[in-house]
Amino acid sequence: MNLILHQFKTDVQHFRWWLAVSWLAFAANAALLCADSLPSDAQDILKILVFLWQIYNGVFLIAALVQADSLVGTNAAWLSRPIRRLHLF
Repeated sequence: MNLILHQFKTDVQHFRWWLAVSWLAFAANAALLCADSLPSDAQDILKILVFLWQIYNGVFLIAALVQADSLVGTNAAWLSRPIRRLHLF
């Protein structure tokens, strides 16, 4: 459990700016729902752009997380990184 929590904290710290951008995308979506002053065509286009922004950001974040997490093990040293004993316990 400690290793999982450590990995989670490391990922959050490493990707904090991308996580902030994703929260900003959700805030922009909420702001668009409240904006009545825009014409309906412009509002529809902005909703589509924000939706695409959310999808792109989510796909990028998932791919970056998968690529950042290297394999751990004792076999095939060229594929895995060594793990310290302190991280295990």
